[in-house]
Amino acid sequence: PEGSLLLQIGKDGLVLSFGHSFFTGPLPSSHLDNTNVLSPEAALRGARDALQLPLTIDNVSIEAADGWNEYIFREAVGAVSDPKAKLVYLVKPQGTLALTWRIETDMYEHWLLTYIDAETTTVHGVVDYVADATYQV
Repeated sequence: PEGSLLLQIGKDGLVLSFGHSFFTGPLPSSHLDNTNVLSPEAALRGARDALQLPLTIDNVSIEAADGWNEYIFREAVGAVSDPKAKLVYLVKPQGTLALTWRIETDMYEHWLLTYIDAETTTVHGVVDYVADATYQV
């Protein structure tokens, strides 16, 4: 199949959520041909500045991770764990693709995936995976 569909139905039979994440348009030329791609460090700086994160990256070092175009930032101060970057395509609301750096930062109260344009550092999207819960025992 060309894509996959996510549909969640509640106990009452009503649709809770609906969506998909597959691109069906023409594929772009390889990002390897693009000489304007910013460094992962520039993308991290762009995410930090755009979201005003309390993250110090003056002495950060970059280490290649396991995957292709994936990096780990060492010596970043202010995050729970080392931030990560991965070069990915993101489907924009208009249905076109944007080459982005997916910057992952765990900032205690917020665990963020920030999608930064790989040429301009424009923020295309942010996902915050924080779940807040209280329990009474």
